[in-house]
Amino acid sequence: MFFLRTLRFSYMPQKSSNFIFIGILFTSCAALIFEISLTRIFSVSLWYHFAFMVVSIALLGYGASGSFLMLVPQIKKEDISKYLFYISNLFSLSIPVFYIISNRIPFDPVKISWDIHQLYYIFFYYLFYSFPFFFAGLIISIALANISYKGHAIYFFDLIGAALGSIMALFAFSFFTESGAAVFASVMGVVGTAFFRISYK
Repeated sequence: MFFLRTLRFSYMPQKSSNFIFIGILFTSCAALIFEISLTRIFSVSLWYHFAFMVVSIALLGYGASGSFLMLVPQIKKEDISKYLFYISNLFSLSIPVFYIISNRIPFDPVKISWDIHQLYYIFFYYLFYSFPFFFAGLIISIALANISYKGHAIYFFDLIGAALGSIMALFAFSFFTESGAAVFASVMGVVGTAFFRISYK
């Protein structure tokens, strides 16, 4: 009986779920464009080996999103289309906002051996840059938690979006600066937000 109640609770009309899948595709695409952009930015503005920080920053954001969802389970009991729409807005907005904020951090890798404040600056890099990945991970986590019976479709669109984002990031550097590529990632997030808004209607 509990299993049947869970199925009814998780059910979503096919049309709405299709728009959610497309929104997830653009969210993953935007997240990968931003992640690859950060590797380029870090390798140019900092020493090249700091570019590897980006992978751990992304994993921190994605991992934190899953932990947050466990701590706030009431999200699973509401209309997920509404939550996905609002969180997607935060995701799209967080990319340029935290990019601008992080650019003002006075981190100098040359001073790291004698200035302890540089370690604090690295901490703030992790904190600020993890927010976009936190919101992106939260979108996917909420979708998986609420419409798990379509988990295969969620993973499919997530991976397709990530693949497209990886390819688009390469071409983005041909047309934009590093900062422009970050803005382009935000625009892709806005497109995903539009599809979440359609599913919310």
